[in-house]
Amino acid sequence: MKTVSIKNKNVVQEACEVLNVGSVILYPTDTVYGLGADTTNKDAVEKIAYIKGRESEKTFLVMVSDLEMLKEYAHMNATAEKLVQEFLPGALTLILKAKGGKLSSVAKEDGSVGFRIPDNQFCRDITKHFKKPIVSTSANVSGLPTPENTQGVLEQLKENVNEISLVIDGGPVTKNTPSTIVDVRDEKIKIIREGAVSKDLLRPFL
Repeated sequence: MKTVSIKNKNVVQEACEVLNVGSVILYPTDTVYGLGADTTNKDAVEKIAYIKGRESEKTFLVMVSDLEMLKEYAHMNATAEKLVQEFLPGALTLILKAKGGKLSSVAKEDGSVGFRIPDNQFCRDITKHFKKPIVSTSANVSGLPTPENTQGVLEQLKENVNEISLVIDGGPVTKNTPSTIVDVRDEKIKIIREGAVSKDLLRPFL
């Protein structure tokens, strides 16, 4: 396991090299520290489930770099596009039907996937350079709070940290409110989890 500062000029390239070989990164997002892996690599996704001590049948949110990548991997509709224009990049997750089975390792049985465009330039740089969605899940043992720094995360995960190949240290991440999750597959907004984007902010779109 290697640790590198987010300020390192080669950090994005190093992260993508790790992701390309099916390994896991620990990285800062706009809300919490996250665990990341190639969403198209089933073994890599299963490593994250193991690290978190999470049931393998549970799915993970994924991170894309921009609207263009979102359209490449998800079936969009007018409501989804309006929410992207209003709230993204930001702490809003859109549940949409994935295209063409590309994300079967992270999709639910009905083919749906939760997509994020985070309000974090570093995260968007990784996904843009990697050219594929990346798993976006909090770096914690399932059911426990996510520590605000890398040291706390590694201490909580204990021996499971051996499955992490690269730690990207961005200092404390103190904005611990998770993203709001909305299902917009049928163009109506169904709030699955209220988080950083409040229901009041979503009300004009409901």
